[in-house]
Order: sequence, then structure tokens, then C-alpha cells
Amino acid sequence: MKKIFAIFAALVLGLFSACTSTREVETVQLQSEDVLDHADFSLMIDLPRGGKGALEEIRNTVMDVVDSELAYMLSYEGERVFPAYAGDAARTDDWFEYYRDNTRKRLEQMALEEVSEREALILSDADLSPEEKKDMLESVPRWDYDYQFELVCQTPRYVVFRSLAFIYLGGAHGGVAGAGPLTVDKRSGALLTDWFLPDAQEKMQDLLVAGLLDYYSGVEGEMTREALLDHLFIEDGVIPLPQWYPMPSEDGLDLCYQQYEIASYAEGMPSMVIPYKDVAPFLTPAARELLKI
Repeated sequence: MKKIFAIFAALVLGLFSACTSTREVETVQLQSEDVLDHADFSLMIDLPRGGKGALEEIRNTVMDVVDSELAYMLSYEGERVFPAYAGDAARTDDWFEYYRDNTRKRLEQMALEEVSEREALILSDADLSPEEKKDMLESVPRWDYDYQFELVCQTPRYVVFRSLAFIYLGGAHGGVAGAGPLTVDKRSGALLTDWFLPDAQEKMQDLLVAGLLDYYSGVEGEMTREALLDHLFIEDGVIPLPQWYPMPSEDGLDLCYQQYEIASYAEGMPSMVIPYKDVAPFLTPAARELLKI
């Protein structure tokens, strides 16, 4: 599963063009990898070192995002599964160990419950021979949770992180989750969340269609606009903007849809790059000011 996640991470990162790197925001890379009784677990976080003013705010923003990812992991009701870290935020190792230990505990607890249910069903099945039960018990799949919060690139005005998880819960295949690309303003340390004007989705339909036609030309072959709209998982022929925030790059604004968001799992994660000159009219003043377009 670790190899599978590495492939997924490379593919998702490859969807986004690089932005110019100026290493003003320094990070410390925190890592942990464990083989639990019923699951494999790994964690990698590029945590800003902090400092004064905006640098400290960037660190706090990253800590808040990581908390929102890990403290709600596998929470189907959208509720916290453990409290936020309440210690000294300056104590990096303590902060990391807190989230590592609680995430690991949550994963193993849920994996144990699911594995126990599977094993009970196998053992109680009167139609299975002892040999068949033995074989099935030995093939009960392990869970896997791999989370990465990575500094992707930065410019003098902003820094881009990527929050990504690969999760396998014993089914037919795993999946990619996480908050995706996150752009933080270096002046304030705040995460840019307000990217598009209210009517952007409606007015960007031609751009979205063009981007997806280009994507599918490499997946499904040539496709017409009508065939594309009929093919996608959308309502009333309207392509939504991705749930993930866009990512600024040297070539334009990168947009990426998550698995199942508008297409089947087999079709991957549809993505596109829209040149700044084309997307600028649909961006909020805050986004245009940060990107200087």
C-alpha cells in the first residue's frame, strides 16, 4: 500500500504545475511510519518553523488544517474523534506526537472493529468448510492510512501546501482524500478560501468544458461537448467548480476534481490548467490581488 500511495501522490502532484520557489518559509519535516496489528499507518508533515508576525500565523494556519484533517479522520458523522492539541504550540515534537498517537489509535481501533466483524461472519458461516474458513481468515485485508502535508512551492507573496491522504479500508480499492492544494498569504498567514466570484461557475462553463475535453482526450479519446456533458456525473448539464481550492502555478490556475466528484473512479481525477488571462475575470478581488493579475 505504501507503493500505491507514492504513485497516487506523484500523480496528484503532477496535476499541478510548479510555481517559482523562494525558500522564505522554512519547514521541519515530521515523519512516522508504523505497522499496527490490523493496519499500516504513515504520517508526513512539513510544519513551518514559525517566527514572528506572519511566519507564526502561517505555522498556526498549517496546524489548524492538520487538526481538521486528522481529528476528523474516518468520522462519518463529521464529528471530532479526539480533541485539538492543547499544549504549547511551540513544542513541535509534542504537537506531532499528539496527532500521531491519536490518529494511530483511532485507525487501529476502527480496523480492529471491522476485522473482528469479518472474522465473526466467516466463522459463523455454516456453508464454509474448516479449510475455506482458514483461507478466508488469512486473507482478511489490512487497512492503510497514509497522510502527507507537504510544502509544494512558494513565491514572494504566497506559499502553497498540499494536504493529501491515501485511505484503504479493506474494499475493492483505496481512495485519495484530504484538503488538496492550499494557498497561504505570506503577508497575513491566512489561507485564501474565497477564490471565485458568485457567478463564476455559470460564466466559466466554456472554460471548464474546454479543460475537461483536453483531459479526456488523453483518457477516452476525442469527445464532443455533448458527449462530455452526458458522460459526467453532473446535474442539468452544468459542470461545477472543483471542491478543492485551485492552485496557482506558472502556467495558470490549476483545477482538479476529486475521485467520484464528476466522474467514475476509473477515470482518475480530472484536471486542467486555465491561463490567468482567461480566469482572471472570474476571480475575487482578494484572489487577483494575491496573484497580482
